Amino acid sequence: MRPLTLAQRSQIISLLDTHHSGKEISRRMGVSTGAISKVRSEHQSSLPKSTGGRPSKLSSADIAYAKRIIRMRKADNAKQVMKVLKNVTNQTLSSQTVRRHLRKTGLRPVVKKK
Repeated sequence: MRPLTLAQRSQIISLLDTHHSGKEISRRMGVSTGAISKVRSEHQSSLPKSTGGRPSKLSSADIAYAKRIIRMRKADNAKQVMKVLKNVTNQTLSSQTVRRHLRKTGLRPVVKKK
């Protein structure tokens, strides 16, 4: 691997300052992502790193709506909530996704009293 020139380093730093991703900078400049990571750690260590992972299908408003549906007893379980959210968001959801988000908000699964 050939060392980066001073001009390349300064351009990478300026692109990092303007919140471009490592892959984006790599494509633009023709430099490996490892080299960009090294420059970032040496010169811009205070920049926040991306969290990674897939973006959530449900927004915070959708999650609040799901919580409201359960509290108002319009739905008894995650499967029913999933059907309502599916109509609202117009995207495919699984009941496990809804369950996971409801658990994050503090709702716990319980057995109903008869």
